[in-house]
Amino acid sequence: LSDKPFLEHLQIDHMGESSWAALADSARGGGGWPCLTFLSLRAYHGTPLTDAACQPIADVLACAPSLRRLELSSFVPASSKFSAAGGIPLWSALRQLSQLQKLHLGECDIGAEGAEALSEALADMSSLQELRIRLTNLNGKAQQSFKTRIPSQVRIHDY
Repeated sequence: LSDKPFLEHLQIDHMGESSWAALADSARGGGGWPCLTFLSLRAYHGTPLTDAACQPIADVLACAPSLRRLELSSFVPASSKFSAAGGIPLWSALRQLSQLQKLHLGECDIGAEGAEALSEALADMSSLQELRIRLTNLNGKAQQSFKTRIPSQVRIHDY
C-alpha cells in the first residue's frame, strides 16, 4: 500500500496483532495517503482493539490528512479496550484530522479517564458531524459527562 499515494478508500476487516505496525509502516513508507477520505479498520474476529494498536493507528492517521470518515472497531463480541494512557496517541491523532466528519468507534471499554480524554479531543473538532460509539463499563454520570462535552453539531449514535 505504500506505493498508492492517491488511495481514497481503504477498508481492512481482519486486522491481526502484527497488522497494525505493518499498516503504519506502509503509510509512512510512501509518504502517506494525502487523498485518503475513508478508512475502516476492524480487528480480527473475536480480538479487541487494544493499546498495542493505538500508536500504529495514530501513525496512519498522521499520514491521511484528508480523512473525512474513520471507522475503528472490533468485531462483536469483542469490545475495543484502551487504557487512558494507551488511547492518548490515538485521541491526539484524531485532533489533527481537520476534515473528519464521521467517526465510528464501535463498542469501547475505555474507562472514565479515557472517555474524558476522548471527549476533550472531539470537542476541538469543528468538522465532526457524526459519532458512533457505545461506551461500556461507564456509569450513567460518566456517560452523560462524555456526551455533554461533544460539540452540539455532532449526532451521537449510541447503539
